Amino acid sequence: MIGIASPDHWHAVLCRAAMQVGKHVYCERPLTHTVEEARQVAEMAKRSQVVTQTGNQGIGSSNFRRSIEMNGECERSTFECSRR
Repeated sequence: MIGIASPDHWHAVLCRAAMQVGKHVYCERPLTHTVEEARQVAEMAKRSQVVTQTGNQGIGSSNFRRSIEMNGECERSTFECSRR
């Protein structure tokens, strides 16, 4: 599996290169800049029979999850205080 987190303009190029050698790919957003690039990447994924995924690892961090939990705690606390 190859993880791609290069500057945006390299994402599609590196995805296609990894798929050409049979590697599964996780790519940071944006995967492509144009519809044509997206079609090329999708076609390459079909031909090479690899798994591809795109996303943003920033929201997968433990710090991000904890901040969401803390935000929920603050909202519950505010709601409970406002009901009194």
